[in-house]
Amino acid sequence: MSGGLSATTLYAFLFLFHLYLNLSVVASSTLAYALSMAVGFSAQKYWTFRDKQKKMVAQFSKYVALGVFNIAMNAFFMHKMVEVVDIHYTVAQLISLMVITAWSFFFYKRFVFRELTEEYRPLAE
Repeated sequence: MSGGLSATTLYAFLFLFHLYLNLSVVASSTLAYALSMAVGFSAQKYWTFRDKQKKMVAQFSKYVALGVFNIAMNAFFMHKMVEVVDIHYTVAQLISLMVITAWSFFFYKRFVFRELTEEYRPLAE
């Protein structure tokens, strides 16, 4: 559900930026992806992983680091699929989103929203 909400946000802004504001596909996709990250973080933290940790700044920093990488990869995928392979931008965005979602879920689960157990808890805490 949180992925669907994030994807809906991404597509809504993609259409807005590209169809109504006449931005390029890559620029539209990049801006839309960035906005969907804010929605995605909240949904992942509170809904998907039901995370109650108070370490929001540390978690969001990790989330954004992956997000920056994902934005770059999304722009790369969109450019290659739309400009080089000539796939329609909505289909290209879906393919890109599916690939990025796969590696992101693993990262979120293992590194961003993982609860620290005693054996993994840093000494400073």
